[in-house]
Amino acid sequence: METHKTLMSTEFLRYSRIRSMITFSNIRIRRTSLWGFADQALLSLTNFIMMVLLARQLGPQAFGSFTIAYAVLLFANNIQGALFTQPHNVLAASLNPRDYSIYTSATALLQFAFSIVAGLFIAAVAWLSTMTNYGFGAVLLSVSATIVTWQSQEFLRRVFYTQGDFFAAFTTDLVTYGGQLIGVLILWRLDSLNATSAIATVAVSAACGSAVAIWRLRGILAWNFTLKEFRTIQLENWRFSRWLLLTVLATWLSIQLYPLLAAGLVGVAAAGGLRAARTLAAPATILVSAIDTTATSRAARIYHQQGSNALQLFIGKVRLGFGFILLVYLLVVALLAEPIVRLLMGATYTPYAWLVPVVAFSYAIRFLASTSSLHLRSAGHSSPLFIAQAVSAIFVLTLGVLSVYLFGLAGVALGMVANSLIASTVAWHFARKV
Repeated sequence: METHKTLMSTEFLRYSRIRSMITFSNIRIRRTSLWGFADQALLSLTNFIMMVLLARQLGPQAFGSFTIAYAVLLFANNIQGALFTQPHNVLAASLNPRDYSIYTSATALLQFAFSIVAGLFIAAVAWLSTMTNYGFGAVLLSVSATIVTWQSQEFLRRVFYTQGDFFAAFTTDLVTYGGQLIGVLILWRLDSLNATSAIATVAVSAACGSAVAIWRLRGILAWNFTLKEFRTIQLENWRFSRWLLLTVLATWLSIQLYPLLAAGLVGVAAAGGLRAARTLAAPATILVSAIDTTATSRAARIYHQQGSNALQLFIGKVRLGFGFILLVYLLVVALLAEPIVRLLMGATYTPYAWLVPVVAFSYAIRFLASTSSLHLRSAGHSSPLFIAQAVSAIFVLTLGVLSVYLFGLAGVALGMVANSLIASTVAWHFARKV
């Protein structure tokens, strides 16, 4: 009897210890996820305020010109994400400390070289623009500097996400985007806020954030790798990212080409109105970005350690948890589009308020595509993502262009929704087979 009581007591203590460990682990996961969400909220809030202030100050026509310049910056950052940050989030997630340090350092060097080349290319375009009196040179010159500092900061913050150190990512971004927000507000108060000064503020604040991140990663960034190791890492990144790069190019054609089509076939003011509508729906991307940054490395570990079924269960939880919040926000914005546009952007943007529900619907569909993308990337399948975006891009270059030409801004709206449906359906088709 005493032996039985002793065994019962031992089992109870073991169960209590396991339960307390699980509880502590869940609390830690929630805490780190909270920092990741706060980080994405900070980024989206800063971008939202900057876009609202610029829209009010510049008006649809000038804001449309800024939109085109900003699209160049985002395009370069998307290429960086495909070549460096996304491979790091997946490939580095399961490395031992020494290999992780070598891989991170070599990839950081590759990324910095890419940003320098991209910045020099844009600077050359800016010089040509100045020589031909095109009037776009100053904005492009600020973009060329911002590419270098912003991409460096973006890569370093994503290293923190690979490590699961969301608090470090948040504090680094607090310097970058907090500084950016303060700078934009000061420029606005001084009536000096314009496209060039806003992008220059991004460059300076990103440089400060990069310095903080480098200091925090000083124990990891080690430059003692051999040339052979560097080449091996370069090839490994390329094998993983080549399909992602093609996916980025196809995604840009299927999504970012519409503002350019609106500017070219409808008018620059139409591009500004479209950007204003996207700005109001953009806070929903907090959740999409949080999935991309906080869940990718974790999903990759789940797949490699527990298999496909565990990954599918994790993706299902992501869809339910994040999807409900996103849909509620988008529904509210869509129903109250016109008064929100008038309040935040000004009366000059009310003719474009009808675009907000369209963009909101498109974002909701894109959320499903993002979870399928997470599923495929975590399992190491990047080619289906390219196929999904390639099909969507083909639609843009054919029926999409025709739609904008025939129906103007209404054609842009139809094309955006159709592209989202196509990309989401194709990505889901491949993801369910993993």
